[in-house]
Amino acid sequence: MAICTPPLFGDATGIRPCVATCPSPYYSQNDTTRQCVLTCNAGTYANVRSCLTNPQDCLVNTYANDANNKCDACNASLSTYGDPIVSKRCVTLCPLNPSYNAANPQASPITSYSDISVRICVLTCSSSYVVGSYTGLFGNNNTRNCVPKC
Repeated sequence: MAICTPPLFGDATGIRPCVATCPSPYYSQNDTTRQCVLTCNAGTYANVRSCLTNPQDCLVNTYANDANNKCDACNASLSTYGDPIVSKRCVTLCPLNPSYNAANPQASPITSYSDISVRICVLTCSSSYVVGSYTGLFGNNNTRNCVPKC
């Protein structure tokens, strides 16, 4: 594969030495190699046809997923939740709200909660999700999970 100069990338299919846009299913890895790759390098995330370095650049409702180096929905089997509030990554523990004031904890929400009904971190748990005989979820400040009962 050719070493290409910006704005071109080495074409892994071998059809052309350098291309402006990598063909599907490849992603442009914008590093020193400037290659079209099937899997983005660690710390970069496949999004449309590019490997992104900034999780904030993932499309709406997708999150930087370190399990597969893609911007996508977070994985229920890995117990991860999308964090749209702080990091725009898939996380196992939803973060403290960035506006949290330790000197005055009542002044702002303390945490975001992992909401199983939508697989993202939320400030307010779902009021319509049904678990067994319970309707609605409540935020548990100790576990940072949305739970059916306190």
